[in-house]
Amino acid sequence: MVEARAFTLIELLVAMAIVGIVVALVAVSARPGERAVLELEATRLAASLALAAREARLTGDTIVWRGSASAYAFARHAEDRYSASQRGTDELKPRTLPSGVAISAVSIGGVRRDGEMRIDFAASTPIELFDVEMRAGDARYSVSSTAMGDVRAIRAEASGAPR
Repeated sequence: MVEARAFTLIELLVAMAIVGIVVALVAVSARPGERAVLELEATRLAASLALAAREARLTGDTIVWRGSASAYAFARHAEDRYSASQRGTDELKPRTLPSGVAISAVSIGGVRRDGEMRIDFAASTPIELFDVEMRAGDARYSVSSTAMGDVRAIRAEASGAPR
């Protein structure tokens, strides 16, 4: 008669430990790096700023973007009052940046603004040339407007020069 052989408790524990290590390695390698997170946030900010410029032209409202190192928000100015931009799309709602991602500077017309980080989008004036610098560790991105009114996220080298 053939005797049935089963796994021992030690064999099962070793197999479970190996599976656990493999799962942990996959989870660590699947997590996006700081450069990928920064690229996503810069692209999201570029899309939001472009949308704010379009909405200002279409609605006649002035839309103001205000930023800090760790967050930004939009406010709508219509009929002599400011209100947080809650209507419309999610792109114009206040946003807190992920840990490690920061807005480091804002320039308007090539002049770096010290103090308040603010960009105004008005229906009656063309979009101002602006540049919002973002960073995460050594990675840098620049969210910039063009003379044609486009807003783009551009990867920059550590020195700040776009690639």
